Amino acid sequence: MADIITNPIIVSVIVMVVLCMLRMNVYLSIIVAGLVCGFMGGLGFVETIKLFMSGMGGNITSMFSRLLLGMLAAALTMTGVGDVLAPRVSKLMNKSRWFLFIGFVLVAAMCETLITLGAVFTTIIIPPLLATLNKYRVDRRIICTMIMCGLELGYVCIPIGYGAQFMEIVSGELSNNGVEGIGLTDIAMANIPIVIALTVGVVMVAIAFHKPRDYTPVPGITAPAEGEPEILEGEMPKFERKHICALIAALSAVVFQLITGSLQAGALIAVGILMAMHIVKWVEFDKLANTGMLNFAIVTFVLMAGCGFATVSKTVGNVEGLVNATVSLLGGSKLMGAFVMLMLGLFVTMGIGSSWGTVPIVAVIMVPLGQQMGFSIPAIIMMICVSAALGDAGSPASDQTLLPTAAFNVDGQHDHIWDTCVPSFICVNGPLLVVGTIAACLM
Repeated sequence: MADIITNPIIVSVIVMVVLCMLRMNVYLSIIVAGLVCGFMGGLGFVETIKLFMSGMGGNITSMFSRLLLGMLAAALTMTGVGDVLAPRVSKLMNKSRWFLFIGFVLVAAMCETLITLGAVFTTIIIPPLLATLNKYRVDRRIICTMIMCGLELGYVCIPIGYGAQFMEIVSGELSNNGVEGIGLTDIAMANIPIVIALTVGVVMVAIAFHKPRDYTPVPGITAPAEGEPEILEGEMPKFERKHICALIAALSAVVFQLITGSLQAGALIAVGILMAMHIVKWVEFDKLANTGMLNFAIVTFVLMAGCGFATVSKTVGNVEGLVNATVSLLGGSKLMGAFVMLMLGLFVTMGIGSSWGTVPIVAVIMVPLGQQMGFSIPAIIMMICVSAALGDAGSPASDQTLLPTAAFNVDGQHDHIWDTCVPSFICVNGPLLVVGTIAACLM
């Protein structure tokens, strides 16, 4: 037990999580954790920094992809396609609110795969819908948590768009830790239990928050300002040429990714289509590119820092000693082993709030530990992916919790912790932990 508690990786992860919980910048928290790991492993300050920097280039392809997708997301946002889609979505409320609930799960999954807006879509779609949701007394926690399920379903389980990028990171880290030849299809197939867990999550949130909930109308936000007509009155906004072009570009990104096998090529072609159709003007492209890349820069730097931390951990963290000590402590129990590994993943991801940044860190431990405990390669893949998803659904620092909160809280009636993080932690992380643990033992 002492060998586990005093291991440089465990101590540095604890430092990382504590610093993040104390609201230190995530990027700096990972750097400090890397320094702690290096010092405990016998390296000096300069040596640790050099080793950390040498590892920051890992998964450079995925980092480049994220910046390109940031440009595409900014371009699609600029077209205003969300403004014409939102009222059409709200019209479904006149038929059945369940169309809306399930629709949000599907739209969230599409925004991680086909449209590559990610959680940004909530800030486009949600605010115009709040007046309608208030009218039907819909508890916002239902939609917020269902969106979380849809986002994770998209990037963890479907090898398109952000899903392809995420799986490229998983594949790369498996290779870095000795598991070669794993393709995106292999990862998607291994993650079928995650689809089941997220489906359970959707059912749980629908039951837990089904009761009507009242919100106070706010003039100019969720109610008409003085002298304005009712929000739900008026003609439906028309689809203009720019909206059609935006949808064509988004579809083209997917088609060309499937044809070429390159996510980067698909994103570039989509941006090129928007420029060729004069939806994005040449003279405005510099500003657009800067905005798009800036929005995703922090996630890219967190991923780079995660790779740097993983390099230090593998070099001086005594991974073999940690694995042996853990196997000895667990007594060879696969059930306990799976649960402990997933709790480790939850621990790390809750701290840094980035599923992408988590993968390099947890793979260092999970691959050798999983192999020594007799888990199959698909089970190890699934546990790494579950670990990444766990923090995204409940971490206060995750963009998948922060952006929905920003969208639902435009009228000041949606709390980040109690209305976003806690419901998603219970209804998403609960099924992921249970299903993930059981599935790992059966795979």
